[in-house]
Amino acid sequence: MRKVINKRILFVDDEEGALSAYKTFFGSLGYEVWTVSDCNEALSTVEKIPPDLLVIEYRLSGLGGIGVVKRIREKKRPIKVILTTTSGREDIEDEIRGLDVAQVFEKPLSLREFQKEIEHILE
Repeated sequence: MRKVINKRILFVDDEEGALSAYKTFFGSLGYEVWTVSDCNEALSTVEKIPPDLLVIEYRLSGLGGIGVVKRIREKKRPIKVILTTTSGREDIEDEIRGLDVAQVFEKPLSLREFQKEIEHILE
């Protein structure tokens, strides 16, 4: 029987393979996992089903990951955020300052290391 963690994670990425891996891996650990592939879907999902954690790709078409986080912060939503990126953290440091981003992960990433960080953030 699968352990239920009672934490909801929303993953936003334009790579369907990544979303599928996140859903399978974190779902098997007992998290309630939602996945969407664009910024508008992300904002809509946050309104309907507020997650405990938002994991969002930095480079998305439209608003981009930063734009989504800014909108969420404007509405004072207490959602924890992890950004994923193929750029280095140093490249986006100025953009994320003041947005209360818990962590930035560079892709490709190890799901086990990612799991440890998510568990720590959601404690």
